[in-house]
Amino acid sequence: ARAVRRGTKLYNLILPLWLLWIFPQTWLVVLPANFIVDLLVSALALRFAGARGIAGVLKFSILRTWLCGFAADAAGTALMAAPLFAEPLLPEAARRRWSDMLSYPLTMNPFESPAALLWTLGCVALSAFVIYGLNYNFCFRRAELTDAQRRRVSLALALFTAPWLFLLPTKWLY
Repeated sequence: ARAVRRGTKLYNLILPLWLLWIFPQTWLVVLPANFIVDLLVSALALRFAGARGIAGVLKFSILRTWLCGFAADAAGTALMAAPLFAEPLLPEAARRRWSDMLSYPLTMNPFESPAALLWTLGCVALSAFVIYGLNYNFCFRRAELTDAQRRRVSLALALFTAPWLFLLPTKWLY
């Protein structure tokens, strides 16, 4: 049973990344969908923040916002994978408990373990923090927005475009 669990864990960690590599056409859906979500959230947030010249702000910032979103997701993904890479470094006695409480639930269903759920929420929070910081300090830095508008739009992007799909149990997909 232990060997099967390890094989499943590795399979679930690598498959989504390799799916994008093996089937590059997947990017034809992922990239535009992410762009549309970023565009809609940015436009709505700018409108609710009372910004003027929304089209000009979007024209100036949307590409940066989109690319920074991928960078933020990569930061969250790296933190999400850290327990899986740390597991082989642990002493054998601790490895099974680590797997049962953290690394295995992270790959299959974070709701199976409080530790995995907290870790996953931390990864989403890290990505949201990076989204906020990059948008506030880089993407909208030179846009014609007040400081309060930059904060509101950056916060909306952080909250609504954070990688909430990290919480999706992958066992539902297999």
